[in-house]
Amino acid sequence: MKKTFMLCIFLITAIFSVHSENIYLFSRLTFANSQFWEKNVLTDSGNNVIKARRVFSNFFTGSIGAGVEMVIWDNGIKRGSRIYFKSGLDVIFAGPSFFGIMEGDSPMGTLTSSPLNGGAFYTGFDMDLCVGGSFPKTNLLWGFGCMFYFTFPGYSPLIPVYKFDPTERFAFYAAPFISLAYDIFIPDTGFKITPQIRTGITCNPLIPNDLVGGMNQYDLAKTEMYSGFYVDISVAFSFYSFQWKK
Repeated sequence: MKKTFMLCIFLITAIFSVHSENIYLFSRLTFANSQFWEKNVLTDSGNNVIKARRVFSNFFTGSIGAGVEMVIWDNGIKRGSRIYFKSGLDVIFAGPSFFGIMEGDSPMGTLTSSPLNGGAFYTGFDMDLCVGGSFPKTNLLWGFGCMFYFTFPGYSPLIPVYKFDPTERFAFYAAPFISLAYDIFIPDTGFKITPQIRTGITCNPLIPNDLVGGMNQYDLAKTEMYSGFYVDISVAFSFYSFQWKK
């Protein structure tokens, strides 16, 4: 099995003409905070806007997963830096921590807290793609990429999930990011520990209208979506590595 896996890795690198210095398999634990905005309007029969508001939501997420890191080029920490490609898949557990409503069309209005209506427990999975490198002569890593979240409400104490609007039973959003990390190598082994922080913006808002207090009585339609702030902190444990020599 091991020989078959190594052969597959070799074929992949050969196809893309990439020479891999090292390939690491890792597990990771991640905590994230995601913020979302959208604009709603209420119109009359003549399609004139009667009311407008901006709705805000904040979600906390924890996840556990695994992935692979491929070091594409490495000339040694004493001589320079390295370039890597990284991807992973995580199981996520999330829930809203805050809802807010800003009445009117002005982005400078007052954000008023809205009841969570008991909140909800979300589960699902995410995947990420990242390309980056290390700063010269250090193990400090930079990178950029994107997170892709696929979420499903699993439980809500006041509003049963089966009563959610069909459009609220699945949510997808993406989060382009930049990252900073640091590789801590364990001497005389191929293992390493990598703490990391990523920050970026969210795309395609996760605003559960079934839960936002006072939302349904206005029958407001979504008209505009805005990016919100995204940040996560993770620790990756590289538990296996393949060493490739020139």
